[in-house]
Amino acid sequence: MRPEEGKDGASRAQARLPCLWPLPAASEAHAPAKGGAMRIDFGVSGGGSVYLFKPLTPAARDWVDEHLPEDASWWCGAVVVEHRYIGPIVGGAIGDGLVVR
Repeated sequence: MRPEEGKDGASRAQARLPCLWPLPAASEAHAPAKGGAMRIDFGVSGGGSVYLFKPLTPAARDWVDEHLPEDASWWCGAVVVEHRYIGPIVGGAIGDGLVVR
């Protein structure tokens, strides 16, 4: 069971708060592009106090399972990250060969 899923398999993010803006479907975000474009593993949005760190590929979800705490807060399919931690988290993902945009 992934940290974002509850016992019934429902997403914790969906169970806690509704998403207030449309986010691209994961399949759209990491679909192979024509011409050999690079895939995107994580999307980062927000700024100021908090960021949303959204895993878009199976490799990204596995990375989150291995590197972020089980009690991390999820919202709209993304991990909510305080501004002071986003740099090291993004740096760790990039250092492990994942693509962050």
